Amino acid sequence: MGAAALLVPFLGASRVAVEPFECWLNDENVTGTLTLGRNGAAGAIVGLHEGENRIRLRVFGRSWWGGEYVEEQRSLVVHVRPLAFLDIA
Repeated sequence: MGAAALLVPFLGASRVAVEPFECWLNDENVTGTLTLGRNGAAGAIVGLHEGENRIRLRVFGRSWWGGEYVEEQRSLVVHVRPLAFLDIA
């Protein structure tokens, strides 16, 4: 299984608390594997499999001003190629 380094800056950190940040890998919540701070999230997402892997990032919650509900999502696809077969015989 592979891993991907992830750095997500929270450009609007002053608008909404970062506690409602989520990171999903292939429909599995992997938020707990990342380090969260006021200015972003960072870490390694482990468990990528060969082929297509879908990563979804989501920040949501009430804004600091006015109490409006804020939600932003980003999705990306990471392709992992199989290791080349080496015939050592």
